[in-house]
Amino acid sequence: MTVNLPDAIAQRLGAEATRRGRGVDQVRAEVIAAGLPHDAPEAPSMREIFVDFNHVGHAYRFRTRLFRSERKGLAVSDIVLVVGDAVEPRRAQVLQLADEGREAELAFLDAPFGARD
Repeated sequence: MTVNLPDAIAQRLGAEATRRGRGVDQVRAEVIAAGLPHDAPEAPSMREIFVDFNHVGHAYRFRTRLFRSERKGLAVSDIVLVVGDAVEPRRAQVLQLADEGREAELAFLDAPFGARD
């Protein structure tokens, strides 16, 4: 892999390699590795909500019933992934929860221009 560095950084890296008595490539690898998180927690997967797109159509904002597994821990303003049969998944935001969380109002975040409401 080729890494193009600004001259000032390349000079500092060369000086640090000399100070350590190592090659520039080895020091560069050590510096990069030191800056990477070692125990970073895995990013949580986005919650999925299944929607029958026959009932949604081309709406930007819509209400849908939720399965029990979809309701648990869901809150207003959460970002979810809306999935359905033979339709590309789309990100949406939870705008409102009703009927003790059994129903959600969602708004797609990637709605085409002019497709609001």
